[in-house]
Amino acid sequence: MAATRVTARPLTADDCARVLAQDEALYPPPPTTDGAPGAVAVPAQWVWDAATRTVRPREPTPARPPPPPLRPEHVAAWLQRTPQFSAVFEATPSGEAAGVLVTVALNERGWAELASGRLDEADLVPRAEFDAAPNDDACYRYVYDPARGDAALALHVYHVERTAAWAAAGAAGGAPFSQRCFQHLGAAWRQLRDAQRRAGRPVPTLLGFSALTVTAAGERLFRDRLGFAESAFCSPLYVVERATARATVSVAGAAAVADRPAVAAALAAAVPGAAAVQPVRFLRLDARSTVPSPVWQAGWFGAPAPP
Repeated sequence: MAATRVTARPLTADDCARVLAQDEALYPPPPTTDGAPGAVAVPAQWVWDAATRTVRPREPTPARPPPPPLRPEHVAAWLQRTPQFSAVFEATPSGEAAGVLVTVALNERGWAELASGRLDEADLVPRAEFDAAPNDDACYRYVYDPARGDAALALHVYHVERTAAWAAAGAAGGAPFSQRCFQHLGAAWRQLRDAQRRAGRPVPTLLGFSALTVTAAGERLFRDRLGFAESAFCSPLYVVERATARATVSVAGAAAVADRPAVAAALAAAVPGAAAVQPVRFLRLDARSTVPSPVWQAGWFGAPAPP
């Protein structure tokens, strides 16, 4: 039997819509109820009180409105300037989707804001619909732009998905999915650097990688297999699980990783019907890290920067 081959193609608008639909199932945007009659919606924003070890809802204000919901065109805007860092992997000759990788290339400022919690994935949306000045929205300011000649970039993995078709390809001798994804990213990185040289533009340096995880599978992939680590920054996001629904909420005032178990327990006590509360973890792999990682050891991105 001939081995199954896997090829990569760019994402389409339909791919972006499907990715968002899957992510909303994993990170449902509040307010939402658990589906029971008369159920109370879960507030989107909370405040942690370290003195009482409790949380309280925070009402949105004009100064701190909730971020607009992500739409497929927002994901497409992230990829517009560097589509090569994302792909749909298809098994051939069937054309069945075997995996999806969506990676946002952020400039140095964007990655610093995201890694510190001052910026969230949902903030990376074009704001033209809110009468923002041209080229003065979050997407433009924080997403890497080759034409602008940003000096550095980081690759934030927004979505990574393996389907049953990949298992069939793997059984026929294919590479592990995580390896194929980072091989793809390494090839795209080298192509970008070559294109910048040919165009006479600044060739960027690679700052590192990051991802948000909430599932055990995500933890195993990024932390255990790829050597990503959690920094001192604690993501403010938590997923509250109820009887028939889940909701992603944000908790202000609890920036320390050590506070996370207490915050999760407080949320479980404050949300009626909460069955479990899972923290969303921000994991990263810095180019200057001294922690061994197959991402660097395989040579897909060249040697990491000296610490």
